[in-house]
Amino acid sequence: MFYMFTFVMNFANFAGMLTSVTASLGNAAVIAKIYQYEPSIEISGGEDVTSESLDDGRIQLSNIKFSYPTKMDIKVLKDVSITVDKNKTVALVGSSGCGKSTIIQLVERFYDPLQGSVAYGKQILPDLEPKSYKKHLAIVQQEPILFSGSIRDNITYGLSAD
Repeated sequence: MFYMFTFVMNFANFAGMLTSVTASLGNAAVIAKIYQYEPSIEISGGEDVTSESLDDGRIQLSNIKFSYPTKMDIKVLKDVSITVDKNKTVALVGSSGCGKSTIIQLVERFYDPLQGSVAYGKQILPDLEPKSYKKHLAIVQQEPILFSGSIRDNITYGLSAD
């Protein structure tokens, strides 16, 4: 009876481990898919931000039309144009779903517009080297994430990163 009980318990433990191994294999497949993903937006290459752009420093969205890749039938932005001059603070205000976050994602170049252009100074974003551009960009989100350091540490967090 003792041997039978031991056998059943070990078999039950093995079945539990088999479930974990199967789940781990599924997770490994998802991780492999992420590593093989080819982004549609280049993450390197292009021109460095020039001193001419820094002198101008304007961010300009011109005649933007945009739909998210997973919902192409829904037009999020239709002929939107916005100009933000250098050293100016801008607040995007509106009802939920009106495109505020989408505009920020276009400025951050998480997406490219279907039509129109986003420019920094006299250079359009696809022509710029992403790291060079993002070194000159500061955005405070609606719900900023603060770290446990000082206010100075939180404000200067990304300055030393290369």
